[in-house]
Amino acid sequence: IPGKVFERKYNAQSVVDNEAGAAMPYQELSSSKIAAVEEQLINSPEIAENGGRLGNKLVSAGGGNKILREMLKM
Repeated sequence: IPGKVFERKYNAQSVVDNEAGAAMPYQELSSSKIAAVEEQLINSPEIAENGGRLGNKLVSAGGGNKILREMLKM
């Protein structure tokens, strides 16, 4: 639920694009919708595997600070 902040929207979309999670617009928040998405994520081995892969990429790249430094160079 990234809210209105561009960086959070971008990060959420990146997670979705890599099939490592889900994003939900804050305007659509409801307990039933959160529960449905939660159930989908918890029961998806693919989501867990893809999330682990993304986490490993982040660690092997030097972590979030290194990625941020590289982005700032661009």
